Amino acid sequence: METNTELLTVVGILSDEEKFKILAAVALGANTPDKISRLTGFDSSKIIKAMVRLEQVGLVENQADVGYLYYVKKLKDLNYHLNKSLAHKPTPTGIDRFIRNGRLQVFPKSRGDRLLVLQYLANLFEFDKQYPVIEVNIKLTALHPDFAALRRYLIDYGFFERNNVTVDGRTIVFYRRIPGSSVKKQIITNSSGCPKIGLQ
Repeated sequence: METNTELLTVVGILSDEEKFKILAAVALGANTPDKISRLTGFDSSKIIKAMVRLEQVGLVENQADVGYLYYVKKLKDLNYHLNKSLAHKPTPTGIDRFIRNGRLQVFPKSRGDRLLVLQYLANLFEFDKQYPVIEVNIKLTALHPDFAALRRYLIDYGFFERNNVTVDGRTIVFYRRIPGSSVKKQIITNSSGCPKIGLQ
């Protein structure tokens, strides 16, 4: 966008210490090369060269009867157009505060928010179906690398139960989502139209 390009140009110029000091001198009322020189200590040739560039980007004006003037409106206009051009991002709500792009960003500390996240995780599994531990790990790892902690929370908060089944002399661990959880859920819709989980 042209306005953003202008802003980058202006920021680049103001990051030059000499040009910044010269512009500051003009802003303080120094309207001739001699007055600018007295404030900055720079020689006239350096000042005139800098003023040409500052005029090019619209930060100063050279008026015949007044001399150099700081054109503050240029920066105000750039600031206005930049803010206008930036897309407003709504503050995430509900599960969107923790799940982004299909990944769990942070595990909440408050009980209510933990239940919200755990309900979301539990909904990845069917009721009354026995899941071997490796399948549970794979599903949870897709959301967060610490699958063991998530699996433990699902049990501690009553969403899952763990069963040890002996098959051919080997003990295999299965997990089952428990129906009739104490957490009452409702399906609501987020801004993208996709269903998400909320708590009542």
